[in-house]
Amino acid sequence: MKLSIDKKLFNKAYWVILNAFKRFVVIYGGSNSSKSWSNYQALMIWIMTQPAGSNAIVYRKEGSTLRNSVFENLKLVAQQFKSSHLFNFYYSGDKREVICKRNGNKIIMSGLDDPDKMKSIVGITRVVLEEADAFTQADFMELERRFRGKSGIQFFVIFNPVSEHHWIKKLLFDTNAYSDRAEHHKFTIDDNRFATEDDYAALEAQEAVDEQQYRIYRFGEWGVIKAGKPYLLHLKRKVNGLKAEINQRTGYYFTFDFNVKNSVLVWQKWQTREGWKVQCIEEIRIGGTEDTDLEAICKILADKYRFYQIFYSGDASGNNRSALTKGNAEAFRLVDGYLKRYGCRYLTYVKLKGNPRRKMSRFVCNAIIKQLGSNFVIDESCVELWADVDRVPISSDGDLDKPYCDKHDIGHLLDCLRYFVWVFCYDIWTEVKKNISVPKEFSNDNQNTQFDAYSED
Repeated sequence: MKLSIDKKLFNKAYWVILNAFKRFVVIYGGSNSSKSWSNYQALMIWIMTQPAGSNAIVYRKEGSTLRNSVFENLKLVAQQFKSSHLFNFYYSGDKREVICKRNGNKIIMSGLDDPDKMKSIVGITRVVLEEADAFTQADFMELERRFRGKSGIQFFVIFNPVSEHHWIKKLLFDTNAYSDRAEHHKFTIDDNRFATEDDYAALEAQEAVDEQQYRIYRFGEWGVIKAGKPYLLHLKRKVNGLKAEINQRTGYYFTFDFNVKNSVLVWQKWQTREGWKVQCIEEIRIGGTEDTDLEAICKILADKYRFYQIFYSGDASGNNRSALTKGNAEAFRLVDGYLKRYGCRYLTYVKLKGNPRRKMSRFVCNAIIKQLGSNFVIDESCVELWADVDRVPISSDGDLDKPYCDKHDIGHLLDCLRYFVWVFCYDIWTEVKKNISVPKEFSNDNQNTQFDAYSED
Protein backbone atom coordinates (compact mmCIF):
# COMPACT_ATOMS: atom_id res chain seq x y z
CA MET A 1 0.00 0.00 0.00
CA LYS A 2 1.43 3.35 -1.04
CA LEU A 3 0.99 6.06 1.58
CA SER A 4 1.52 9.78 1.39
CA ILE A 5 1.75 11.17 4.92
CA ASP A 6 3.46 14.42 5.85
CA LYS A 7 6.68 13.63 7.76
CA LYS A 8 6.16 16.78 9.80
CA LEU A 9 3.45 14.93 11.73
CA PHE A 10 6.02 12.74 13.47
CA ASN A 11 8.20 13.17 16.53
CA LYS A 12 11.52 11.51 17.31
CA ALA A 13 9.88 8.57 19.11
CA TYR A 14 8.00 7.57 15.96
CA TRP A 15 11.18 7.12 13.93
CA VAL A 16 12.78 5.13 16.74
CA ILE A 17 9.78 2.79 16.94
CA LEU A 18 9.69 2.49 13.15
CA ASN A 19 13.30 1.26 13.07
CA ALA A 20 13.25 -0.89 16.21
CA PHE A 21 14.37 -4.44 15.49
CA LYS A 22 15.07 -6.28 18.76
CA ARG A 23 12.59 -8.58 20.48
CA PHE A 24 12.05 -6.22 23.41
CA VAL A 25 11.68 -2.53 22.59
CA VAL A 26 11.66 -0.46 25.78
CA ILE A 27 10.15 3.01 25.32
CA TYR A 28 10.25 5.07 28.50
CA GLY A 29 10.74 8.58 29.83
CA GLY A 30 8.90 11.68 30.90
CA SER A 31 5.41 13.03 30.43
CA ASN A 32 4.29 14.67 27.18
CA SER A 33 7.20 13.10 25.32
CA SER A 34 4.99 11.60 22.58
CA LYS A 35 5.81 8.01 23.57
CA SER A 36 2.26 6.68 23.34
CA TRP A 37 1.09 8.91 20.49
CA SER A 38 4.10 7.96 18.37
CA ASN A 39 3.36 4.31 19.11
CA TYR A 40 -0.25 4.72 17.90
CA GLN A 41 1.00 6.38 14.72
CA ALA A 42 3.48 3.56 14.16
CA LEU A 43 0.83 0.90 14.78
CA MET A 44 -1.60 2.35 12.23
CA ILE A 45 1.07 2.58 9.56
CA TRP A 46 2.36 -0.86 10.49
CA ILE A 47 -0.94 -2.68 9.89
CA MET A 48 -1.38 -0.83 6.58
CA THR A 49 2.06 -1.73 5.25
CA GLN A 50 2.70 -5.23 6.61
CA PRO A 51 1.77 -8.41 4.70
CA ALA A 52 -1.68 -9.86 5.34
CA GLY A 53 -1.84 -11.85 8.56
CA SER A 54 0.27 -9.37 10.56
CA ASN A 55 -1.66 -8.44 13.68
CA ALA A 56 -0.86 -6.39 16.77
CA ILE A 57 -2.30 -6.47 20.25
CA VAL A 58 -2.25 -3.61 22.76
CA TYR A 59 -2.55 -4.56 26.42
CA ARG A 60 -3.45 -2.38 29.36
CA LYS A 61 -3.68 -3.53 32.95
CA GLU A 62 -7.40 -2.71 33.13
CA GLY A 63 -9.67 -3.20 30.14
CA SER A 64 -11.99 -0.40 31.26
CA THR A 65 -9.34 2.18 30.27
CA LEU A 66 -9.00 0.99 26.67
CA ARG A 67 -11.83 2.96 25.04
CA ASN A 68 -10.81 6.42 26.22
CA SER A 69 -7.12 5.83 25.71
CA VAL A 70 -6.07 3.35 23.05
CA PHE A 71 -9.23 3.13 20.93
CA GLU A 72 -9.95 6.86 20.73
CA ASN A 73 -6.31 7.67 20.02
CA LEU A 74 -6.16 5.18 17.15
CA LYS A 75 -9.22 6.89 15.66
CA LEU A 76 -7.54 10.28 16.05
CA VAL A 77 -4.41 9.02 14.30
CA ALA A 78 -6.51 7.80 11.37
CA GLN A 79 -8.10 11.25 11.18
CA GLN A 80 -4.68 12.90 11.34
CA PHE A 81 -3.52 10.72 8.43
CA LYS A 82 -6.79 11.44 6.56
CA SER A 83 -7.21 7.69 6.25
CA SER A 84 -10.25 6.84 8.41
CA HIS A 85 -11.95 5.36 5.35
CA LEU A 86 -9.28 2.65 5.20
CA PHE A 87 -10.26 1.14 8.57
CA ASN A 88 -13.14 -0.45 10.41
CA PHE A 89 -13.33 0.47 14.09
CA TYR A 90 -15.08 -1.87 16.54
CA TYR A 91 -15.53 -1.42 20.27
CA SER A 92 -18.34 -3.51 21.72
CA GLY A 93 -18.37 -6.59 23.91
CA ASP A 94 -15.28 -8.69 23.29
CA LYS A 95 -14.65 -7.19 19.86
CA ARG A 96 -12.23 -4.35 20.37
CA GLU A 97 -10.39 -4.03 17.10
CA VAL A 98 -9.19 -1.74 14.37
CA ILE A 99 -9.10 -3.56 11.03
CA CYS A 100 -7.35 -2.40 7.88
CA LYS A 101 -9.84 -2.97 5.05
CA ARG A 102 -7.23 -3.61 2.37
CA ASN A 103 -5.33 -6.49 3.96
CA GLY A 104 -7.36 -7.53 7.01
CA ASN A 105 -4.58 -6.76 9.48
CA LYS A 106 -5.79 -5.91 12.97
CA ILE A 107 -4.94 -3.99 16.10
CA ILE A 108 -6.61 -5.82 18.97
CA MET A 109 -7.12 -4.18 22.38
CA SER A 110 -7.23 -6.17 25.60
CA GLY A 111 -7.02 -5.76 29.35
CA LEU A 112 -5.34 -8.10 31.81
CA ASP A 113 -8.02 -7.86 34.49
CA ASP A 114 -9.88 -10.87 33.06
CA PRO A 115 -7.91 -14.17 32.97
CA ASP A 116 -9.70 -15.18 29.75
CA LYS A 117 -8.20 -12.16 28.02
CA MET A 118 -4.74 -13.63 28.49
CA LYS A 119 -5.47 -16.46 26.07
CA SER A 120 -3.21 -16.77 23.05
CA ILE A 121 -4.42 -14.98 19.93
CA VAL A 122 -3.45 -16.29 16.50
CA GLY A 123 -1.33 -14.25 14.10
CA ILE A 124 0.12 -11.73 16.55
CA THR A 125 3.56 -10.42 15.63
CA ARG A 126 3.58 -7.21 17.68
CA VAL A 127 2.67 -6.98 21.39
CA VAL A 128 2.37 -3.58 23.05
CA LEU A 129 2.25 -3.07 26.82
CA GLU A 130 0.80 0.40 27.47
CA GLU A 131 1.57 1.93 30.88
CA ALA A 132 3.67 -1.15 31.56
CA ASP A 133 4.68 0.11 35.01
CA ALA A 134 1.17 -1.00 36.13
CA PHE A 135 1.90 -4.59 35.06
CA THR A 136 3.49 -7.15 37.35
CA GLN A 137 6.47 -9.24 36.37
CA ALA A 138 4.15 -12.27 36.45
CA ASP A 139 1.91 -10.53 33.87
CA PHE A 140 4.87 -9.94 31.59
CA MET A 141 6.26 -13.46 31.93
CA GLU A 142 2.85 -14.96 31.17
CA LEU A 143 2.46 -12.81 28.06
CA GLU A 144 5.91 -13.73 26.86
CA ARG A 145 5.16 -17.41 27.47
CA ARG A 146 1.96 -17.25 25.43
CA PHE A 147 3.70 -15.61 22.48
CA ARG A 148 6.94 -17.59 22.74
CA GLY A 149 8.09 -19.65 19.78
CA LYS A 150 6.57 -17.38 17.15
CA SER A 151 9.21 -15.98 14.82
CA GLY A 152 9.64 -12.22 14.59
CA ILE A 153 7.39 -11.21 17.50
CA GLN A 154 8.31 -7.92 19.16
CA PHE A 155 7.24 -6.65 22.58
CA PHE A 156 6.95 -2.87 22.95
CA VAL A 157 7.09 -1.89 26.62
CA ILE A 158 5.97 1.72 27.20
CA PHE A 159 6.07 3.35 30.63
CA ASN A 160 7.21 6.13 32.96
CA PRO A 161 10.20 5.10 35.13
CA VAL A 162 8.41 5.46 38.46
CA SER A 163 10.84 3.40 40.58
CA GLU A 164 14.38 2.12 40.18
CA HIS A 165 13.25 -1.01 42.04
CA HIS A 166 10.55 -1.78 39.49
CA TRP A 167 10.68 -5.22 37.87
CA ILE A 168 11.06 -3.62 34.42
CA LYS A 169 14.43 -2.18 35.38
CA LYS A 170 15.58 -5.37 37.07
CA LEU A 171 14.49 -7.62 34.21
CA LEU A 172 14.80 -5.64 30.97
CA PHE A 173 17.73 -3.41 31.95
CA ASP A 174 19.77 -5.36 34.51
CA THR A 175 19.25 -9.04 33.61
CA ASN A 176 21.52 -9.97 30.71
CA ALA A 177 19.29 -12.77 29.42
CA TYR A 178 16.68 -10.10 28.64
CA SER A 179 18.64 -6.85 28.31
CA ASP A 180 20.87 -8.35 25.60
CA ARG A 181 17.73 -8.85 23.50
CA ALA A 182 16.33 -5.42 24.30
CA GLU A 183 16.80 -1.89 23.02
CA HIS A 184 16.14 1.01 25.37
CA HIS A 185 14.96 4.44 24.28
CA LYS A 186 14.29 7.38 26.62
CA PHE A 187 12.24 10.43 25.63
CA THR A 188 11.25 13.65 27.37
CA ILE A 189 9.11 16.64 26.50
CA ASP A 190 12.20 18.04 24.77
CA ASP A 191 11.69 15.34 22.11
CA ASN A 192 8.15 16.53 21.41
CA ARG A 193 8.31 19.40 18.95
CA PHE A 194 4.57 20.00 19.34
CA ALA A 195 4.82 20.70 23.09
CA THR A 196 3.55 24.15 24.02
CA GLU A 197 4.81 26.68 26.55
CA ASP A 198 1.91 25.67 28.79
CA ASP A 199 2.99 22.02 28.55
CA TYR A 200 6.48 22.95 29.70
CA ALA A 201 5.14 25.22 32.44
CA ALA A 202 2.95 22.43 33.83
CA LEU A 203 5.94 20.11 34.15
CA GLU A 204 8.30 22.76 35.50
CA ALA A 205 5.74 23.64 38.18
CA GLN A 206 6.17 20.15 39.66
CA GLU A 207 9.66 21.05 40.83
CA ALA A 208 8.24 23.22 43.60
CA VAL A 209 5.72 20.56 44.65
CA ASP A 210 7.47 17.20 44.42
CA GLU A 211 11.09 16.98 43.32
CA GLN A 212 10.91 13.24 42.64
CA GLN A 213 7.82 13.56 40.42
CA TYR A 214 9.60 16.40 38.65
CA ARG A 215 12.60 14.18 37.90
CA ILE A 216 10.43 11.33 36.64
CA TYR A 217 7.97 13.25 34.48
CA ARG A 218 10.15 16.16 33.36
CA PHE A 219 13.44 14.34 32.71
CA GLY A 220 12.42 10.68 32.52
CA GLU A 221 14.77 9.67 35.34
CA TRP A 222 14.14 6.60 37.46
CA GLY A 223 12.22 7.30 40.62
CA VAL A 224 14.14 6.58 43.79
CA ILE A 225 13.00 5.71 47.27
CA LYS A 226 14.40 8.54 49.36
CA ALA A 227 16.26 7.73 52.52
CA GLY A 228 14.46 8.74 55.70
CA LYS A 229 17.84 9.64 57.20
CA PRO A 230 20.17 10.41 54.27
CA TYR A 231 23.94 10.10 54.40
CA LEU A 232 24.41 13.52 52.80
CA LEU A 233 22.37 16.35 54.26
CA HIS A 234 23.06 19.56 52.38
CA LEU A 235 22.87 18.79 48.66
CA LYS A 236 19.79 20.19 46.93
CA ARG A 237 19.19 20.01 43.19
CA LYS A 238 17.92 23.58 43.03
CA VAL A 239 21.12 24.85 44.64
CA ASN A 240 23.79 22.32 43.71
CA GLY A 241 22.37 20.56 40.64
CA LEU A 242 23.39 23.14 38.08
CA LYS A 243 25.13 22.81 34.74
CA ALA A 244 28.84 22.68 35.53
CA GLU A 245 30.88 25.26 33.63
CA ILE A 246 34.27 23.83 32.74
CA ASN A 247 37.27 25.77 34.03
CA GLN A 248 39.82 25.51 31.21
CA ARG A 249 42.59 26.87 33.45
CA THR A 250 42.68 23.97 35.89
CA GLY A 251 43.10 20.21 35.71
CA TYR A 252 40.83 17.31 36.58
CA TYR A 253 40.40 14.77 39.35
CA PHE A 254 39.15 11.22 38.80
CA THR A 255 37.85 9.14 41.71
CA PHE A 256 37.16 5.43 41.18
CA ASP A 257 35.08 2.76 42.89
CA PHE A 258 35.71 -0.85 41.87
CA ASN A 259 33.07 -3.54 41.73
CA VAL A 260 31.37 -5.79 39.18
CA LYS A 261 30.43 -2.46 37.64
CA ASN A 262 33.23 0.07 37.90
CA SER A 263 32.41 3.70 38.63
CA VAL A 264 34.24 7.00 38.27
CA LEU A 265 33.47 10.66 38.86
CA VAL A 266 35.28 13.53 37.13
CA TRP A 267 35.88 16.66 39.23
CA GLN A 268 37.41 20.10 39.16
CA LYS A 269 38.45 22.20 42.14
CA TRP A 270 39.98 25.66 42.32
CA GLN A 271 40.22 28.68 44.59
CA THR A 272 39.04 32.22 43.87
CA ARG A 273 39.07 35.41 45.89
CA GLU A 274 35.59 34.50 47.09
CA GLY A 275 36.61 31.01 48.18
CA TRP A 276 36.75 27.43 46.95
CA LYS A 277 34.75 26.09 44.03
CA VAL A 278 34.16 22.37 43.53
CA GLN A 279 32.25 20.71 40.72
CA CYS A 280 31.50 17.17 39.62
CA ILE A 281 31.41 17.26 35.83
CA GLU A 282 30.70 13.71 34.75
CA GLU A 283 29.85 10.23 35.98
CA ILE A 284 30.64 6.93 34.28
CA ARG A 285 29.49 3.49 35.45
CA ILE A 286 30.07 0.51 33.19
CA GLY A 287 29.69 -3.22 33.84
CA GLY A 288 31.53 -5.83 31.81
CA THR A 289 33.72 -8.89 32.00
CA GLU A 290 37.22 -9.03 33.46
CA ASP A 291 38.79 -5.61 32.98
CA THR A 292 37.11 -4.70 29.68
CA ASP A 293 34.80 -2.19 31.31
CA LEU A 294 37.72 -0.59 33.17
CA GLU A 295 39.61 -0.14 29.92
CA ALA A 296 36.49 1.30 28.28
CA ILE A 297 36.14 3.82 31.11
CA CYS A 298 39.77 4.87 30.81
CA LYS A 299 39.48 5.31 27.05
CA ILE A 300 36.43 7.57 27.51
CA LEU A 301 38.35 9.61 30.08
CA ALA A 302 41.49 9.83 27.96
CA ASP A 303 39.59 10.89 24.85
CA LYS A 304 38.24 13.90 26.75
CA TYR A 305 40.95 14.87 29.22
CA ARG A 306 44.33 13.51 28.06
CA PHE A 307 45.87 16.93 27.40
CA TYR A 308 45.20 18.17 30.94
CA GLN A 309 46.81 17.58 34.31
CA ILE A 310 45.02 14.62 35.90
CA PHE A 311 45.02 13.49 39.52
CA TYR A 312 43.30 10.22 40.29
CA SER A 313 42.50 8.17 43.38
CA GLY A 314 39.70 6.20 44.98
CA ASP A 315 38.75 2.85 46.44
CA ALA A 316 41.72 1.44 48.36
CA SER A 317 40.76 -2.07 47.25
CA GLY A 318 42.10 -1.05 43.85
CA ASN A 319 45.61 -1.38 45.27
CA ASN A 320 45.13 -5.10 45.83
CA ARG A 321 45.03 -8.00 43.42
CA SER A 322 41.43 -8.75 42.51
CA ALA A 323 39.45 -11.57 40.96
CA LEU A 324 37.39 -8.89 39.21
CA THR A 325 40.29 -7.83 36.98
CA LYS A 326 42.16 -9.60 34.22
CA GLY A 327 45.01 -11.67 35.61
CA ASN A 328 43.97 -10.66 39.15
CA ALA A 329 45.87 -7.41 38.63
CA GLU A 330 45.67 -4.34 40.84
CA ALA A 331 42.88 -2.16 39.47
CA PHE A 332 44.87 1.07 39.82
CA ARG A 333 47.82 -0.48 37.98
CA LEU A 334 45.43 -1.19 35.14
CA VAL A 335 43.98 2.33 35.31
CA ASP A 336 47.46 3.83 35.14
CA GLY A 337 48.38 1.65 32.17
CA TYR A 338 45.15 2.26 30.26
CA LEU A 339 45.23 6.04 30.73
CA LYS A 340 48.83 6.14 29.48
CA ARG A 341 48.00 3.82 26.58
CA TYR A 342 45.31 6.21 25.40
CA GLY A 343 47.47 9.31 25.58
CA CYS A 344 47.30 10.78 29.10
CA ARG A 345 50.71 12.32 29.82
CA TYR A 346 50.24 14.37 32.96
CA LEU A 347 49.14 11.80 35.51
CA THR A 348 49.44 11.79 39.28
CA TYR A 349 48.11 8.88 41.30
CA VAL A 350 47.29 9.64 44.93
CA LYS A 351 47.13 6.34 46.76
CA LEU A 352 44.52 5.96 49.48
CA LYS A 353 46.16 3.45 51.81
CA GLY A 354 42.86 2.62 53.47
CA ASN A 355 39.31 3.78 52.80
CA PRO A 356 38.11 6.52 55.18
CA ARG A 357 35.74 5.48 57.92
CA ARG A 358 32.26 6.04 56.54
CA LYS A 359 30.94 7.73 59.66
CA MET A 360 33.81 10.20 59.81
CA SER A 361 33.71 10.70 56.06
CA ARG A 362 30.05 11.66 56.39
CA PHE A 363 30.86 14.37 58.91
CA VAL A 364 33.63 15.82 56.73
CA CYS A 365 31.55 15.70 53.52
CA ASN A 366 28.55 17.35 55.13
CA ALA A 367 30.69 20.05 56.75
CA ILE A 368 32.45 20.96 53.49
CA ILE A 369 29.28 20.86 51.38
CA LYS A 370 27.42 23.04 53.88
CA GLN A 371 30.29 25.53 53.97
CA LEU A 372 30.63 25.76 50.18
CA GLY A 373 26.88 25.93 49.52
CA SER A 374 26.17 26.68 45.86
CA ASN A 375 29.91 26.53 45.13
CA PHE A 376 29.72 22.74 45.46
CA VAL A 377 28.12 21.69 42.17
CA ILE A 378 27.10 18.27 40.86
CA ASP A 379 26.23 18.55 37.19
CA GLU A 380 22.59 17.85 36.37
CA SER A 381 23.71 15.04 34.02
CA CYS A 382 25.05 12.97 36.94
CA VAL A 383 21.73 11.23 37.47
CA GLU A 384 23.06 8.14 39.28
CA LEU A 385 25.09 10.22 41.71
CA TRP A 386 22.06 12.37 42.43
CA ALA A 387 20.05 9.19 42.95
CA ASP A 388 22.63 8.04 45.51
CA VAL A 389 22.38 11.41 47.26
CA ASP A 390 18.63 10.84 47.60
CA ARG A 391 18.57 7.17 48.54
CA VAL A 392 21.68 6.20 50.54
CA PRO A 393 20.66 6.07 54.22
CA ILE A 394 22.46 5.92 57.53
CA SER A 395 22.06 3.18 60.10
CA SER A 396 20.80 3.68 63.64
CA ASP A 397 24.31 4.57 64.86
CA GLY A 398 24.81 7.27 62.21
CA ASP A 399 27.05 5.21 59.94
CA LEU A 400 26.36 4.53 56.26
CA ASP A 401 23.88 1.65 56.03
CA LYS A 402 26.15 -0.73 54.12
CA PRO A 403 23.83 -3.79 54.22
CA TYR A 404 21.02 -1.73 52.67
CA CYS A 405 23.34 -0.38 49.96
CA ASP A 406 24.66 -3.86 49.17
CA LYS A 407 21.16 -5.30 48.98
CA HIS A 408 20.00 -2.66 46.49
CA ASP A 409 23.36 -2.24 44.71
CA ILE A 410 23.53 1.49 45.38
CA GLY A 411 26.06 3.93 46.81
CA HIS A 412 28.97 3.30 44.44
CA LEU A 413 29.00 6.81 43.02
CA LEU A 414 28.48 8.28 46.47
CA ASP A 415 31.64 6.38 47.46
CA CYS A 416 33.44 8.14 44.60
CA LEU A 417 32.27 11.45 46.06
CA ARG A 418 33.53 10.44 49.52
CA TYR A 419 36.95 9.54 48.11
CA PHE A 420 37.19 12.85 46.27
CA VAL A 421 36.37 14.88 49.36
CA TRP A 422 38.71 12.86 51.57
CA VAL A 423 41.70 12.80 49.22
CA PHE A 424 41.45 16.01 47.23
CA CYS A 425 39.56 18.40 49.53
CA TYR A 426 41.79 18.04 52.55
CA ASP A 427 42.97 21.64 52.13
CA ILE A 428 39.35 22.81 52.21
CA TRP A 429 38.69 20.68 55.30
CA THR A 430 41.59 22.20 57.22
CA GLU A 431 39.97 25.62 56.70
CA VAL A 432 36.40 24.51 57.41
CA LYS A 433 37.16 22.72 60.68
CA LYS A 434 38.63 25.90 62.18
CA ASN A 435 35.13 27.38 62.26
CA ILE A 436 33.10 24.42 63.50
CA SER A 437 32.96 22.14 66.50
CA VAL A 438 34.49 18.78 65.55
CA PRO A 439 33.42 15.82 67.73
CA LYS A 440 36.30 14.12 69.50
CA GLU A 441 35.71 10.85 67.62
CA PHE A 442 36.44 12.70 64.36
CA SER A 443 39.48 14.63 65.55
CA ASN A 444 41.91 12.05 64.15
CA ASP A 445 41.51 13.00 60.50
CA ASN A 446 44.77 11.64 59.09
CA GLN A 447 44.36 11.72 55.33
CA ASN A 448 46.18 8.37 55.00
CA THR A 449 47.38 8.95 51.43
CA GLN A 450 50.58 8.55 49.45
CA PHE A 451 51.02 11.32 46.90
CA ASP A 452 52.32 10.41 43.44
CA ALA A 453 52.33 6.73 44.35
CA TYR A 454 53.54 5.52 40.95
CA SER A 455 56.32 8.06 40.53
CA GLU A 456 58.91 5.33 40.94
CA ASP A 457 57.61 3.43 37.89
